[in-house]
Amino acid sequence: MSGSFLACAIVLLIISVLQIATTSIAIQAFRDYSNLQQRMDSQYKFMITMLVIACLGVITSCVMIYFSTKIV
Repeated sequence: MSGSFLACAIVLLIISVLQIATTSIAIQAFRDYSNLQQRMDSQYKFMITMLVIACLGVITSCVMIYFSTKIV
């Protein structure tokens, strides 16, 4: 595979890891303030969804890196 495929995979990995860190901090803030979680239930569910999507991004980027560095 080409080097640009590897570069895209690395960029996806970096973005996904940063997204996991960001959403984890936000979810922790929602849990620390229970009345905030009750008032902003839709934002809390959105953060959970974004965390799941970021985890899928990490898995996808690892597969992309594997296939781009695989020696045929």
